[in-house]
Amino acid sequence: MTAKHKVVAVLACTLVTACALAGCAGNAQSSNAERSFTDEELAEHDGNSYFPEEFTFDELCEDHKLEPGHPSKDGYSEGAFKVANTGEDGTIPSGVYYIEGSEDATGDIIVYSPIKADGEEQMYQLRYPFRYLGFSLIQLEEGQAVFFLPPEQADIMKAAPEIPLDVSSPYKSGTYRVGVDIPEGLYDVTQDEACAALLEDQKIAQPGAIVYQGFNYASGEELQDIELPFLKDGKEVAQIEVKDGQVLELYGCIATLAEEL
Repeated sequence: MTAKHKVVAVLACTLVTACALAGCAGNAQSSNAERSFTDEELAEHDGNSYFPEEFTFDELCEDHKLEPGHPSKDGYSEGAFKVANTGEDGTIPSGVYYIEGSEDATGDIIVYSPIKADGEEQMYQLRYPFRYLGFSLIQLEEGQAVFFLPPEQADIMKAAPEIPLDVSSPYKSGTYRVGVDIPEGLYDVTQDEACAALLEDQKIAQPGAIVYQGFNYASGEELQDIELPFLKDGKEVAQIEVKDGQVLELYGCIATLAEEL
């Protein structure tokens, strides 16, 4: 499974989870679980749902077993949020967010897009899910619904700082803004021993790195992706090039700056 298909696999897994955990939407449970796609279809995926099922916010809260979220002291903790700039309880402003996490366990962020409401209750379709190691950065847009399931309940989601993150080469699992958090350049990428073992044990995906055009983590936004074998198959070194304005995700691997552009 390539690093690119890691995101696609999470998409398929989360779609099944979204429709099946609590039996929501009746027949959607079996139809979603059984549908499959060609590599070409998945490669062209732009972040919109392949599945026509629509859900209310309350149905999604029930399926994901999350309560509507509220601000904590330093940010937003585990929970379900509507993205709105109204300041109302249970909403979160649009913008770029820093997502706390762990190198010992994966977390999930699941984003839904609003469907035109025509005076009825607002409905949502899956936009994309994103499974991460370490930390993540994500952009939330007005009207969306986001479901935040960090590896630890103490982990929070907060506004991403405009200044660089406190990181240095070699860079571990996480999501980085090129030109802000890390310099543009050529990077040597190798497996992170502990993270690679975690991924292999959980049969999630192989370690790897993906370069995105921006914060939309759909396959259509991928510019480069590399896959590394599990450690039992040898510690491989790969190279990946990133440029200012792009986003680099490291998943179970370590990147060391080889040549700054």
